[in-house]
Parts: sequence; structure tokens; C-alpha cells
Amino acid sequence: MKRLLSALACLVCFHAPILAQPSSSAPPVPPKKSELSLEALLNLKVSIASRMEQDVSEAPSIVSVITAQEIENMGARTLEDVLRTVPGFDTFIDPSISSVTIAVRGVVAAEARNNNIKFLLNGHAHNWMTGGPHHYLIDHFPVDTIDRLEIIRGPGSALYGTSAFVGVVNIITKQTLDTTTVSLKGGSFSSVRGSVNHNARKGDLIFDLKATYYDTDGAEELVDSDSAVVNFGEPFSAAPNDTTREAESFVLQTTLEYQNWQFDFFHTNLERNFAIGLAGASTDENTLEMKAYSAQLSYKRSFADERGEIKARVYYDFFEFFQALELFPEETAGLFSLLYPDSPYPEGESILGQPGVDFAHFGPEIDITYETESGITYHSGLLYKHAELMDPIHYANNNVTGVPLDVNGTTFFPFQYFGSLVNLTDVPAGNWILEEDRSIVAAYVQGVFNFVDLFQVPAESFALTLGVRHDDYDDFGTSTNPRGGVVWSPNEHIFLKLLYGTAFRAPDFNELYQINNPVIRGNPNLDPEELKTAEFQIGFKISQDALITASYFKTDIDNAIQDVTFVEDGVVLERFDNIGSLESEGGELDVKYVHDRGYIYFNFTLQEVTNTTRATLTGTDADGNEVRFQQPVFDVGYIPETIFNLGSYFEVTETIGWNLSLNHTGERDRTEEVGLVDGVPTAMDPREPTPERTLVNSAVSLRMGNWRAKLAGFNLLDEDHRDPDASASIANDLPREGTTFQITLSYDF
Repeated sequence: MKRLLSALACLVCFHAPILAQPSSSAPPVPPKKSELSLEALLNLKVSIASRMEQDVSEAPSIVSVITAQEIENMGARTLEDVLRTVPGFDTFIDPSISSVTIAVRGVVAAEARNNNIKFLLNGHAHNWMTGGPHHYLIDHFPVDTIDRLEIIRGPGSALYGTSAFVGVVNIITKQTLDTTTVSLKGGSFSSVRGSVNHNARKGDLIFDLKATYYDTDGAEELVDSDSAVVNFGEPFSAAPNDTTREAESFVLQTTLEYQNWQFDFFHTNLERNFAIGLAGASTDENTLEMKAYSAQLSYKRSFADERGEIKARVYYDFFEFFQALELFPEETAGLFSLLYPDSPYPEGESILGQPGVDFAHFGPEIDITYETESGITYHSGLLYKHAELMDPIHYANNNVTGVPLDVNGTTFFPFQYFGSLVNLTDVPAGNWILEEDRSIVAAYVQGVFNFVDLFQVPAESFALTLGVRHDDYDDFGTSTNPRGGVVWSPNEHIFLKLLYGTAFRAPDFNELYQINNPVIRGNPNLDPEELKTAEFQIGFKISQDALITASYFKTDIDNAIQDVTFVEDGVVLERFDNIGSLESEGGELDVKYVHDRGYIYFNFTLQEVTNTTRATLTGTDADGNEVRFQQPVFDVGYIPETIFNLGSYFEVTETIGWNLSLNHTGERDRTEEVGLVDGVPTAMDPREPTPERTLVNSAVSLRMGNWRAKLAGFNLLDEDHRDPDASASIANDLPREGTTFQITLSYDF
């Protein structure tokens, strides 16, 4: 708390001279109002809320916009640095996937795979069939190529279909005509990032290219306990040991425009380690190799004297995944050598599994927008999508399935050594996931009724938005999701939004078809998750330079998909299942003030997420008597009840800028869920809460002609920063990096 107060005092002192100035006094340097105006930072046109351009204050969703200028000023390294500044957003690394997980209003996807948020790159969806694009789009996407982020907090399925469940994030990249920028970044952990952004125009032809290479040794933070300690005991664990987060990636983005046609291509090649092993054990020889390719051809044309527009596109996405996993270390392998003395692990060999898979998405889409002369704007669309999971492979040096497995006529028990690395791809019950595909047909329609134009209502703006989308899946059935919103601005200083919408999340292929996995298994009988959200927002434009918004939300989720325990042939395993109902409720406050030499922002989130299923548990006590217990409504845990951000950017001189920001998360209580142990209701996770933490970041930038330089520091107070481990395998949670630095040098040609 002392560190938090010190940081707050620093921020107040930082802007005290500005706040003390009379509003009429002239700044000592020429104003940059054209660059840092409220209009530029707060009232940008956005298309994410209704697929057509609107002011943020008029969009029928709770929308945030983060500009390239703000991203550059904060010196952000990754999307995590950027997204944690958004009201209602919480970011952390989940140990099971070692990638950044995003909670929106306290709701986290099953297995923390971000598949309840729709991620778009220039409007094109990048969610996979096995989860969200956390590996390459969240963890390693080059943020200096971003023009702006458009973000919806709340449901978006009425326009975007599955995964637009608790939020939508659209990454819109830069396209600055006839410029070339080269950039080099270096920082802690021997990190280096080099990039080239090039744009050229000749007549009607526009070519844009962005290429980025990144390499890092990654943070090494001490993990003092792990799942091997919990399951097998300290002698059979490698803990205490350091996290391993080395990574190497390449990202290529190209765009070719000619008149009404546009071709977009995206490619990334990523190879990285895991902070901690996939099974929650401290291991250091893990590799994830991932390649992604995305190609899209689009066409747009206006009609009816520019009142209408038609857009059509066809796309193909292809992904390759391979993981070489050290599930448990040599110490754990030694235990199974003792249990199975006839097939011991060689000295120095650990417990290995190597799954891989390819998958593809492709399809066409068409949408039409038409604005009538009377003040009604219609938007409709039709799409087809085919998704295919292909060529799953699986290698292992042991029986990783969790149950007895027959290989070439010999039965091997769980974790028993095969004698070498064996191809389990075609072994019955040996592969890790099934080959499957799915096809989707969807149609959506939306109307925006402008009451000011229709009925001459005396107001700055007054509009009703109604829409619905219907999705037809060939594997689980259909889902229909409506939305409605009223946005009213009686004058230029106040606006109000009253919103309601539903959303769904189709179970992904991991959740449906994953088999023979000792960690968790799929369930082909899953139903889609369903969500209903009511929201209210009021905004006050105090002046031309200040905006305050306050939002309230209440979300109800049914058929929530989570992992549950079951018993198969006497073996305790986990699988995905529809567990019941969740409720998220809270509020968000967002304040922005722009002055002649910079800006200040503050946002605060209050949230609570509870499991409202009231499931009945059954078990037996020590005497063999049946025991029944009804689970009460309980806090799901692991998310902070309060989050706030405070930050500022200040132009010290015409060439020097200074950014200072603070991100604070409150304590993360453990789950209040209760289970039956020997017939006695027992807390599932009795650990103390993950402590509150405050991250203070700063960046100093220098502009001299076409040259730009920046020095950025992160976690400057060296806060003990830990991300929650919901599995309780890591007793003291996953440690994150302390104070780190990054320096950037770039040149514009």
C-alpha cells in the first residue's frame, strides 16, 4: 500500500503544474491540440459496434478505443500492456497454457484459452477451433503496427457469432501512405525486436508491408512448488526451479489495394517455451511451434448515390501446431522407474509427450448497408464457414493417456516408459484428438432508427438499434441471438446508453473431441454456452477536454463449460462439461482529461462473479453412508474485485514526452467452491488470496526530425507480481518479472 500511495503521489506531482494553471494561461510550448484533442482521443469513429462508422458516444455498445498515439506513448511491449489499461479487463498468465489470459468483467474462458472473446485483425476473425489466438495475437503481435484498438465490453454475437461472448477486440493496423519506418527494440532478458513498415502508392495501386522479428530469453522467476510436489512429493519434483519463457517469432502482414479490391495476407511463425510445464510441473524443455497463414480477398462498392454499400470477401486460414512437451521432469520419471522396474527411464530422460495438429477455416461472406432518406440504416449479412481439424499426430516415450494402453501387444500403465519415443498416432486410444470438421451458415440483420431524423425529436442524437443473428451448425444445432440498444444524447454534454443482448459460444474442438489426455478430455455432448447481458452507461462531456463515463452491467451465463472430475475404470480423470450458471455484476468508471501538453486518464472497475448453479453433491462418509450436499451460491475466485488504472502523458518540450501509468489489482480470493471429502463439505482451495499488486510503468520519448527514441520501464517499484493458479498446483502462484526495461530507436523515411 505504501508503494501504491507513493506512485499516486508521483502522478499528482507529475501534473500539478498543469492542473494549477488557469484555463486561459498559455503553455510554454506551442500547443498540440490538433494531435491531443478530446475528439482525436475520445470521439473517434468506430465500426466495431454495428459494422458501420459511428461516434463512440453513439455506438450501441460499451466501447473503448486505444489509438496508436496512446500505445506509442506508453511504450507498450505487447497487447497485454495495452489491454490491462481498459476498464473491465484483467490480464494474467495461466500456468496451464503459459500464455496471457484475458478476463472481461471477471469472466474467464474454460482452461483460460480466451475463446470467449472474439479477436479480429482488420475485421477478420482469428479465433481458432481449439481456442483463442493467445499464442501469436496476444503474446507476440507487434504493437507498433497498430493504428487503433476497438474494443467491445459485452456481448457481440448478434453481429459476430460465436466467441463474441464477453467481448470483441478488433486490431486495426496502420496504413500510412508513402512512408517507410524501420525500428529496433532491445531490452531485458536479451530481448530484441526489429521491424520494417513500408507503404507505397502508384496511381490506384497501394502496397503495404509490415515485417517483424522478435527474440527473447524470457523471464526467469523462481517457482518453489509445483504439481509434481502435490501429486508425487518433493523428492520427485524439480522445484524449486525457474520459469522458462524464451521465444522467437516472425510476423508478416501485407495488403494490396486496387480501386474497389483489396488482398490481405498474414503470416506468423512462432517458437516458444512454457513458463512452467503443461501439467503444472516445473520443466524447462518444452517447445510450442506454431505457423499461421491467412489470406483474404475483398471487394466493396457503393450504390444508390452513396447511400448504400456492399462488401464481399472470401478467405482461407491455415494453422500448424506442434508441441514437444516435457510433462514431468527427470525426478518424476525416477519415481515411475521405481514403480515399473522392468521398464525404467534412462538417467536424464523425462516424461515426454509430443502432440501436433493442422486445421483450416475458409468461406465467403457478404454484407450490405443501406441508409434511407428518412433516417433508418439497415445492415445485413450472410456467410458460410467450413472448419476442419486434420492430421493430428502424437508421439510419447510413455503412456500419457492416464489409463492402461496396449502398444504392439504390450499393455503399459500410466506413465510407464515405452523404451523409446513411440508414434501413437495410429495406436487405438493413443492419439490425443479426433479428426473432425464443422460447417456454419449464418445470417444477420440490423436496423438503426434515428429518431431525430424520423420524428424530429429535439435532441443532439436519439437512436434505437435492433438486430438479430442466426447461426446454424452442422454438429450441435442452432443459436439465435438478438440485441437492442437505445442511445440518447439530449445535448452535446450528456449521452445515455441502455443496452441488452445475448451471445453464445460454440464448444471448440478441444472441448468436444480431445481424447486420451491425462490432463483433461473432451465431451462430444456439450451444449453451447449462453449469455444474457443488460448494460447502462451515462457519459458527461464536462468540457471540450474532459469526459466521464459510468457503466453498470449484469451478465447471466448458462451452460457454462468448465472442467469437472469423473472416474473411468477406477481412474480419476477430468473432462469438459456444462456445469451450470454464472453471474457477473459490476460497474466501471472511466475519466479522461486532455490538456494542451498531454492527457490524464483514470478508470475503476468493481466486479463480482458467482456460480449460481446450486448443484447437489453426493458422496459417502467414513461409515459408507450416502451424503448429499447442496452447493450454495459461491464466488468463483481468482479474479480481483477491484481494478484501477491511472496514467498520464506530458509533453515536457516539443521533442520530449513523458508517460507514467499505474495498474492496480486488488486481492484475488480463491474459489469458495466446496467439495465432499469423505462425506464432509470441504473448501476446494483453502489457500490465502493472491495478494494485491500495483504495477508502475513509465516511458520517456524523444523526437528529433525523422528519428524517434524511447526508454520504457515496467514494474518500476519491483512489485512481487504473481498470477493466480486456479489448479492449486503452484502453491504460491506463478511469479512474473520484476523491473524490466526496453529501449526503442526508429526512423521514418
